[in-house]
Amino acid sequence: MKKIFYYMIASIMCLSSVGAIASIAEAEVEEQNGTPVQNDLLVNQDSGIRFPGLEQPRYQLMMMGHYIGISDQESGTLPPGSKPTLTYPGNFEAYDTHVRVYDTIHDNIQPKHIDVDTFINDTDEEQVFTSISRDEVIEESETSTITQNYSLGAESNISFDLIVNASSTIRFQADFNKEESKINSHRETFTVPAQNTKVPAHKKYKLVIVVSRMSTTAAIKLTSKIKAKLYFAETPNSLWSRNIVNGYHDYKLAVDWYPELVPNGFADNFESVYNISDALLYDGGFGHVEAVYGTDYNVRTIDVTNGEENAVIVNEQKLELVRQ
Repeated sequence: MKKIFYYMIASIMCLSSVGAIASIAEAEVEEQNGTPVQNDLLVNQDSGIRFPGLEQPRYQLMMMGHYIGISDQESGTLPPGSKPTLTYPGNFEAYDTHVRVYDTIHDNIQPKHIDVDTFINDTDEEQVFTSISRDEVIEESETSTITQNYSLGAESNISFDLIVNASSTIRFQADFNKEESKINSHRETFTVPAQNTKVPAHKKYKLVIVVSRMSTTAAIKLTSKIKAKLYFAETPNSLWSRNIVNGYHDYKLAVDWYPELVPNGFADNFESVYNISDALLYDGGFGHVEAVYGTDYNVRTIDVTNGEENAVIVNEQKLELVRQ
């Protein structure tokens, strides 16, 4: 395909009585070979319907290019003999799809108490009692909720780690192909080793394991890098385009310059990265996750000689449980 380069120096546009802005943009022209856009696509988008998968960012990039052309037409900087075009972006490529985890919050929730044993010393001397080693089961769960799908097939069914504390992560599986909530509940079995407990004369002690529990929540989004060129002008034989990063910034400027002509919103979910000059990040899917799990396990010795309602904590120490 034959290409030439066209350099435009935009005329100085007075935006207010105070000052003016001048911009220089680089564009590329190529032989016209675009596919006409069907009107029903525009009607669907105007009705608030999102297109599946990569059709949504393609549509948004097309509209960004279209309104760049309208802005250039208004400012008198459109290529000579051309008009704004409505053409899907060229050389469109999505790659490096991955999950981004952010806004992580840790909250303590109601601890779980597990009764282990009760020791009664009816003698006049201190006695040492030993509990029996036993297994205990603790419920844990991971929930993932997708609120906006980004259907890319296998690429949208993705695993990632959620950091729950300084030394632990929980593995999540999230499917961005559809909007739904999935709960993975499971039981973890721990072995509680035998405990020696000194009980004073005529006292009744109770051993309890206190399981501290935490809920970790986080927002997630499925992001792709996208390369493309944005078509903004056409003649019967030619299409004019901008680099996607330049086009992204030019569209945002057009929104500021001509709010009555250029609607806001087509750059939503796109963002530029300072060290990438030929691609944008596109946040296609959104959701959130929650993990409920045990964090610390303490064995608590309680004096219940005068009844449960008058219980007094005698001792508490961290317990290293063995996960089976």
